[in-house]
Amino acid sequence: MEVKKKEATGVLKDMVNNMTNEDIRNARLQLAADEYVGHPQEIDEDLTVYCKREAFKDGAVWERNHVWHDADKELPEEHRNVLATTASPKGRGIMEGGVTMVVDRGLLEADKKGMFKKWAYLSDLLPTDIEL
Repeated sequence: MEVKKKEATGVLKDMVNNMTNEDIRNARLQLAADEYVGHPQEIDEDLTVYCKREAFKDGAVWERNHVWHDADKELPEEHRNVLATTASPKGRGIMEGGVTMVVDRGLLEADKKGMFKKWAYLSDLLPTDIEL
């Protein structure tokens, strides 16, 4: 019995170590949806429960993504702190690609090379009970 437990633990560790960030994000989302519905997904669950679970996941994805703005199309309001991401995984110049940093409107306005891809107000990213 102890050998099977060790083998199972090793397999689980290998699975977790091979997970991408997207895999982890999807697994966390599935666990949250299961908690919302009240139980893990079942093969024969009815359509109402399935729709409730999928609606929860769709809402969570929307909540995570809707706060991000296209830096090429709009600029933030003045005197508001924003988080911005660079456009390319390879980066340009001194900036490493995929970096997310706190910037101000002036830096986004001065960005003639299109280094920044998206931005979001910090206040939109924080829990609702925290004020800036």
